[in-house]
Amino acid sequence: MIHNQHNIKDYILLDVREPKEVEAGYIPTAKNVPLTQFTYAWSLSDKDFEDQYGFKKPNKDKRLITYCLKGIRSTSAVEYLSKLGYTNLDNYIGSYADYVEKTKGE
Repeated sequence: MIHNQHNIKDYILLDVREPKEVEAGYIPTAKNVPLTQFTYAWSLSDKDFEDQYGFKKPNKDKRLITYCLKGIRSTSAVEYLSKLGYTNLDNYIGSYADYVEKTKGE
């Protein structure tokens, strides 16, 4: 479970929601690359990617865990990244809605 994080250096938690959605709340340590920007984002050079999104463009073997609001866009993100050659992909199926539900009252 994402909430009980092990070592956040072992993976990148990738929030594929739009910036306005992220402003309303996000899972701590998540990096935001909106699904609507994927074609653009993943075509950038490593330097331009980091300048644009604030973190290093992941290597193709880096573990990436995607999430959105309910798991639909994050599923598309995994499919897209897989086609680009990323090999260590997971989708947080319940996504942000699940995270909020499980962390209520904390």
